[in-house]
Amino acid sequence: MVAVSLKKKVAGVLETCRGSASLEEIYRQVEPHKRAQSQQWWKEKVRQTLQINPQTFEHMGRGVWRLI
Repeated sequence: MVAVSLKKKVAGVLETCRGSASLEEIYRQVEPHKRAQSQQWWKEKVRQTLQINPQTFEHMGRGVWRLI
C-alpha cells in the first residue's frame, strides 16, 4: 500500500471543501490520516506543508487557505 503524502492529503481536503478551508477544518479532516496519528506535532506539519508549498496553497487570511 502506498502512503499518501501530507501535501496530497491537504490538497485533497481543500478539493473536498470546494477549494478553500479554515485550518480547523483542515485539521479535522487530516486527523484520521495515518501520518497525523504517527506524529505528535502533526498540526505543525500541516501548517508547514501549507506554508512551504506556495505553488499549491495560498493563504487567504487568518487561518484560511485555498488550493491554487
